[in-house]
Amino acid sequence: YTVDLNFPSPFAEFMTALGTLTQFDVANGMALECYNPWFADYHVKVIVSSTIPIILVLIIWGTYLIRRWKATDDEALLQIYSAHMSLTILITYLSYLQCR
Repeated sequence: YTVDLNFPSPFAEFMTALGTLTQFDVANGMALECYNPWFADYHVKVIVSSTIPIILVLIIWGTYLIRRWKATDDEALLQIYSAHMSLTILITYLSYLQCR
């Protein structure tokens, strides 16, 4: 966060591009308002934007537990853990950026 600070041109453009890439709105991205005007309400957007990442993380953890149960050796367990936890961290990070 900045307090009325104008950055030089290359950095300001980079920060604008980075903000465009990382800030996503699930409700607007799927154009839910076109299907039902109820999704145009701010509170509904907050609920949708909050529950979708939680559901995705629960799905990732569920598939992790299933794959862990079926794994046979320690190397496979490590790869499974690494893949699923990396996805969890990515979704958590993107959700955090959306809330900023």
